[in-house]
Amino acid sequence: MESVGRSMINDVTKVIVYRLLSLIATLVISYTFFGKARSTLEFTVLLMTVLTILHYTFEKVWKKIELRGHDERRRSSSIDSL
Repeated sequence: MESVGRSMINDVTKVIVYRLLSLIATLVISYTFFGKARSTLEFTVLLMTVLTILHYTFEKVWKKIELRGHDERRRSSSIDSL
Protein backbone atom coordinates (compact mmCIF):
# COMPACT_ATOMS: atom_id res chain seq x y z
CA MET A 1 0.00 0.00 0.00
CA GLU A 2 1.21 3.46 -0.86
CA SER A 3 2.25 5.70 2.02
CA VAL A 4 0.29 8.89 2.63
CA GLY A 5 3.29 11.13 1.90
CA ARG A 6 4.08 9.35 -1.35
CA SER A 7 0.45 9.50 -2.40
CA MET A 8 0.34 13.25 -1.78
CA ILE A 9 3.56 13.77 -3.78
CA ASN A 10 2.08 11.77 -6.67
CA ASP A 11 -1.14 13.81 -6.55
CA VAL A 12 0.71 17.11 -6.52
CA THR A 13 3.04 16.02 -9.34
CA LYS A 14 0.13 14.89 -11.50
CA VAL A 15 -1.71 18.17 -10.90
CA ILE A 16 1.36 20.28 -11.75
CA VAL A 17 2.10 18.40 -14.99
CA TYR A 18 -1.52 18.66 -16.08
CA ARG A 19 -1.61 22.34 -15.18
CA LEU A 20 1.53 23.01 -17.27
CA LEU A 21 -0.14 21.45 -20.30
CA SER A 22 -3.28 23.44 -19.57
CA LEU A 23 -1.20 26.60 -19.19
CA ILE A 24 0.19 26.29 -22.71
CA ALA A 25 -3.25 25.63 -24.21
CA THR A 26 -4.79 28.52 -22.26
CA LEU A 27 -2.05 30.94 -23.32
CA VAL A 28 -2.56 30.11 -26.99
CA ILE A 29 -6.36 30.29 -26.85
CA SER A 30 -6.38 33.44 -24.68
CA TYR A 31 -3.94 35.26 -26.92
CA THR A 32 -6.11 34.41 -29.92
CA PHE A 33 -9.12 35.85 -28.08
CA PHE A 34 -7.55 38.91 -26.36
CA GLY A 35 -4.78 39.72 -28.84
CA LYS A 36 -2.78 41.43 -26.08
CA ALA A 37 0.04 39.84 -24.10
CA ARG A 38 -0.82 41.55 -20.79
CA SER A 39 -4.51 40.60 -20.84
CA THR A 40 -3.60 37.08 -21.89
CA LEU A 41 -1.10 36.69 -19.07
CA GLU A 42 -3.43 38.12 -16.40
CA PHE A 43 -6.32 35.92 -17.45
CA THR A 44 -4.14 32.82 -17.74
CA VAL A 45 -2.52 33.26 -14.31
CA LEU A 46 -5.91 33.77 -12.66
CA LEU A 47 -7.51 30.81 -14.43
CA MET A 48 -4.57 28.47 -13.80
CA THR A 49 -4.49 29.34 -10.09
CA VAL A 50 -8.21 28.66 -9.64
CA LEU A 51 -8.14 25.46 -11.71
CA THR A 52 -5.05 24.10 -9.92
CA ILE A 53 -6.71 24.52 -6.52
CA LEU A 54 -9.94 23.02 -7.85
CA HIS A 55 -8.14 20.05 -9.40
CA TYR A 56 -6.14 19.27 -6.26
CA THR A 57 -9.29 19.51 -4.12
CA PHE A 58 -11.15 17.22 -6.51
CA GLU A 59 -8.37 14.61 -6.28
CA LYS A 60 -8.48 14.65 -2.47
CA VAL A 61 -12.28 14.38 -2.32
CA TRP A 62 -12.24 11.58 -4.90
CA LYS A 63 -9.75 9.59 -2.82
CA LYS A 64 -11.88 10.01 0.30
CA ILE A 65 -14.92 8.73 -1.57
CA GLU A 66 -12.91 5.75 -2.87
CA LEU A 67 -11.59 4.95 0.61
CA ARG A 68 -15.06 5.23 2.14
CA GLY A 69 -16.41 2.74 -0.41
CA HIS A 70 -13.50 0.38 0.30
CA ASP A 71 -14.10 0.58 4.07
CA GLU A 72 -17.83 -0.08 3.64
CA ARG A 73 -17.13 -3.14 1.47
CA ARG A 74 -14.66 -4.42 4.06
CA ARG A 75 -17.21 -3.97 6.89
CA SER A 76 -19.89 -5.62 4.81
CA SER A 77 -17.74 -8.68 4.12
CA SER A 78 -16.81 -8.89 7.84
CA ILE A 79 -20.45 -8.88 8.83
CA ASP A 80 -21.27 -11.52 6.21
CA SER A 81 -18.60 -13.83 7.60
CA LEU A 82 -20.23 -13.85 11.08
